[in-house]
Amino acid sequence: MGAGRPVPPAVALSAARYAALFSAESREQLVRARRAADAADLDACFRAVHTVKGMAGAMGHAGAEAAAHAAESLLAGWRADGATPSADELTLALDLLESAVDRAASPAVGQAPNGASIAAATAPAEPRTVRVDAALLDALLDVAGELAGVRGRLADAAARVGDAALARAVSDASRLTQQLQAALQEARLVPLAELFDQLPRVVREAARASGREVAFETAGGDAAVDRGVLDALAEPLTHLLRNAVDHGVEPPDERARAGKPAAGQVRVRADRVTGGVRVTVADDGRGVDRAAVRAAAVARGLLPPSAPDPLDDAALLAVLARPGFSTAAVGRVSGRGVGVDAALARVRALGGTLALETAPGRGTRFALTVPLTLAVAPAVLVTAGGVPYAVPVAHVRGTREPHPGETVPQLADLLGRADHPADTSTPGDVLLLDRGARGPLAVGVDRVDGQRDCVVKPVPALRATFRTAAGATILDGGEVALVLDVPALAARLSP
Repeated sequence: MGAGRPVPPAVALSAARYAALFSAESREQLVRARRAADAADLDACFRAVHTVKGMAGAMGHAGAEAAAHAAESLLAGWRADGATPSADELTLALDLLESAVDRAASPAVGQAPNGASIAAATAPAEPRTVRVDAALLDALLDVAGELAGVRGRLADAAARVGDAALARAVSDASRLTQQLQAALQEARLVPLAELFDQLPRVVREAARASGREVAFETAGGDAAVDRGVLDALAEPLTHLLRNAVDHGVEPPDERARAGKPAAGQVRVRADRVTGGVRVTVADDGRGVDRAAVRAAAVARGLLPPSAPDPLDDAALLAVLARPGFSTAAVGRVSGRGVGVDAALARVRALGGTLALETAPGRGTRFALTVPLTLAVAPAVLVTAGGVPYAVPVAHVRGTREPHPGETVPQLADLLGRADHPADTSTPGDVLLLDRGARGPLAVGVDRVDGQRDCVVKPVPALRATFRTAAGATILDGGEVALVLDVPALAARLSP
């Protein structure tokens, strides 16, 4: 940061968010990884450190960026040769990084010279609007979700009584509850421009560090998403933009030999799609070298020698998203094999998808499709082992009846339920779950109960022990159903 140039509140908030992320989650993951040599925990920690480095570089916090790069090197050595760092080495690296990030996120940087907040000093006089804490909106949406459950029970009671006047009242209550939910969801939406306005800094820093010339533009910033989705998109977009600049766009002399302008083109565009928004990150660079990726993947045992040549886009993405995979030399911007892995993990956590298109000499395009809101998600309701569950529609390929004599993995078994009936080898219904390039995963359930919009509530305490739950929802009958984390569930089966 230059002297006398205060950091905007949104930037300070982002830094604080990633400080909290690193302190709370990465330390725990590192401790578990060191104790049990758990590669998944180590990969998760590596992604968090890489994210801290990317965000720090994008916001000009050189100290935090350098500390994160040093921590990455320590973790990279651990992942490469399996040598576990000593407790002193880990403690020193983590303390240095946490201290650097804490300084970057200090509230002092968000203060005007006279002590007033930057927001208060610069906010224009928007008279028909009021500022409402997001936590209050969350609480109101929770209440609306509870009302939806009560509405369902009232409807059942009215049907049993057979009173026409009561049925009309219940119908009116249902309509008003739906309007309340819709209004609260609308109140939580913010334009993507709030995030897009911060991206030019990310591109400038990456271009400067990698010696590239880049022309950057955004479009579609008026598309609105939930505040939680907006905050979560910052991480994957940062990773993909840094990769686009460092891996995709060629150096000026190479572009000149290829007959291209010296400055590479990098674009971010948002488009509304059914039930969500699609954000694309595209460059006009060299494209991904499919042959090089395939050769490296075969050499490392990630693909069999009989793998298709060339790899299609889905298979290419699956390889690029493997933790630690990279065909580029390690540099300040990228090369650790973390960017695509981290982006895919975050997008899947949102209940979204990530797709890749690339062509030699013409560039690469990543498309992130995410829901508009995290608070309400369309889900397929199922019963497995006598227990209700909600499965996000974004991860469901379809449902079908079982084939004669068919046996498939049972959802209750995958969830670790030891008390479900033993005679479930032949399912009542088959649920097809999305596993990306590996194709659909067929799992058996007692029955499919339909589809509905679920108000998703976080369950952080449960999440620590039940890692296939993304949250919980209350059904119309008052029962609590876990909202399943399908990528985590699919990972329980070998590829």
